[in-house]
Amino acid sequence: MAESEAETPSTPGEFESKYFEFHGVRLPPFCRGKMEEIANFPVRPSDVWIVTYPKSGTSLLQEVVYLVSQGADPDEIGLMNIDEQLPVLEYPQPGLDIIKELTSPRLVKSHLTVPRHLATVL
Repeated sequence: MAESEAETPSTPGEFESKYFEFHGVRLPPFCRGKMEEIANFPVRPSDVWIVTYPKSGTSLLQEVVYLVSQGADPDEIGLMNIDEQLPVLEYPQPGLDIIKELTSPRLVKSHLTVPRHLATVL
């Protein structure tokens, strides 16, 4: 069984105990304890963001964005770990410190939603 399947709650009670809310947004357990740091993540004007619903073609989109932004050879993309080049903001690995150290323009992806109280600011 895949790790994501093993951690997916199967009952409503199990769902409530593993997932949590941050500013009215329901989040998976791996985000617990990291949301304040993510909320204060320093965004640069040159950042390129891919923000999508999970399982909506994000991997394909990240490869296209990487190829276009870097002028990379499509044959070489299969030889690299694209997640190191375009990390997920909320995932434990590679972590926020690595994302902060990337040179501009940074390519960052996320499945987080924008809280309603921030939507008008953005």
